[in-house]
Amino acid sequence: MTSENDALRSRRAILAAAAGGAAALAASAAMPLAAAAAPVNLQTESDNATGATTSVTDSAADSNAFEGHATGTGTGFGLEGTALGAAGVSGWSVSAPSTYWVDPAFDPDFTNYTGVFGSAPTAAIETAVGTGVWGDSPDVGVYGSGSTGVEGYGGWGVAGFANGTVGSVGVYARQTFPRALCTWTGRPTSPARAAARSVPADPRSPST
Repeated sequence: MTSENDALRSRRAILAAAAGGAAALAASAAMPLAAAAAPVNLQTESDNATGATTSVTDSAADSNAFEGHATGTGTGFGLEGTALGAAGVSGWSVSAPSTYWVDPAFDPDFTNYTGVFGSAPTAAIETAVGTGVWGDSPDVGVYGSGSTGVEGYGGWGVAGFANGTVGSVGVYARQTFPRALCTWTGRPTSPARAAARSVPADPRSPST
């Protein structure tokens, strides 16, 4: 009789465990995908959909955290970034813009409708200068096209410094048809008055 009771209890335990497992499986199936998602390895040749930030952190010296190389034929990009509410690609050097934007405080929404946003704080050493974006080429370092090719805003909207080569020009402007010129203060003036007017010296020049 005892063995029959033990067998009955064993069968009941097995059935209860099976029922519990089925209930857990049904509950997990009813959970939202975001809650049930778990980290997985990135897959090549596929869109790795995610609901959270995916990052790569590299602490090795002189090592790049991430690289993209498009070596095939055609017009593929080495790296592409897109966004609907902020810049498509954002990069900062030394410290994030939120650390030195005071009034107003930095808001990523400021970068809306911007393909590439770069930022850097004021350099803390005399041998460097903070530069948000640096373009370099033996031909043209930075090229701008549009209704306004290049626009600058600040204490100096646009500053140009010539090197020591004979014939070098700090800032060069060319137009395809006659138009009123602008002085360095931005006030329109005629070509004749611009030629007769002396240009103020650069106040940042060592000679001043």
